[in-house]
Amino acid sequence: MIIQISVSHVLLLAIWGKYRTPVRLVNCIGYNASVANVELDWDGESGKTTLQNCTFINAGSFNVWVENSADFLYMVNCILAGGDAIGLAFEQMGTSKYQGDYNLFHIAAGARMIAVGYEDEFSLSDVESGSWMAYSGQDSHSVVVHEISKIFVDPANFDFHLLSTSSAVDTGTSAGAPAVDYDGDSRPQGAGYDMGADEYVTQETLSFLIYFPHIASNSTWETEICVINTSAVQSLSGNLRAYNDLGQEVSSTPVILAANARNIADCYYVFIPNPSGIEYIIFESDSENVCGYTKFYIEGKYRVAVPAVSDVNAGDIYISHIASNTNWWTGISLLNTTSSSKELTVEFDNGTTKPITVAAKAGTSGVYYQ
Repeated sequence: MIIQISVSHVLLLAIWGKYRTPVRLVNCIGYNASVANVELDWDGESGKTTLQNCTFINAGSFNVWVENSADFLYMVNCILAGGDAIGLAFEQMGTSKYQGDYNLFHIAAGARMIAVGYEDEFSLSDVESGSWMAYSGQDSHSVVVHEISKIFVDPANFDFHLLSTSSAVDTGTSAGAPAVDYDGDSRPQGAGYDMGADEYVTQETLSFLIYFPHIASNSTWETEICVINTSAVQSLSGNLRAYNDLGQEVSSTPVILAANARNIADCYYVFIPNPSGIEYIIFESDSENVCGYTKFYIEGKYRVAVPAVSDVNAGDIYISHIASNTNWWTGISLLNTTSSSKELTVEFDNGTTKPITVAAKAGTSGVYYQ
């Protein structure tokens, strides 16, 4: 029996007791644990743990800790980074039950990257020089990076996506690698598989966009969004990226759709804890065979659906009808998809005009009366 876990955030994962059967962690991200991001705790019986395409960053004592030398640890395509204590720690002497390769190692300058029984210790430079490989017989294809800023987009703000220039890109192995990464992006994207939970994706790869220009999730209204794969034969993958009214990304949710399948998401449940802070959503897809809709509703009272937008307007936009009376009002949502602010003018058929400034990548929604 194999227990396989794919999770997004592991503060502390202790593997022991009832998990004596093989455990395989795939596409896991763990960071800022007070003691260890992953612990292999000894329960009196030997077990096997596999870490496959995982990313572990910053832990108080150890990124990965193995309590007993009789436990098997298989680690491949993983990133151990950050921290100033020990990256990979074997509590007892002996590493014969460790198998590892195609990993990326980083730790603060002067810290111990690997420690065996707290007697045999290896710095980043030792790993880089081959001393660790000669000692253990492992990690012959693993790499060392001395600056964490050269691995991830923004590690200080917990953005652990890979930089295009990261040493983890295209340097992993296909052996055991999952078909998708933590975000749901397919592997591989480039010349080879990437190390860690993230597979670097170029903008050209996810080049098909549909827009959901306004999200209403508050004490009155709720919003449902739907993404549909219109292909009868080809699956698609992509990401639902949510933004606030300043154009800042606040959430990303991976989506994989089989042929002719659809994904329906209620914003209140998907984007907890702050659905009311979402102004708009963009779905980035690797396929042009995608469409969708936005549904606004008040449970038990009102429900209306409008198509998602795939074509960006350039020039004048005509709104054929405005309803403004004791029963109805009309809301207009505008989304600036460019990297510079836009000055717009809303002109009504009675000659009234209203200037609007929409910041770069920002959305604006309001009610305009005829």
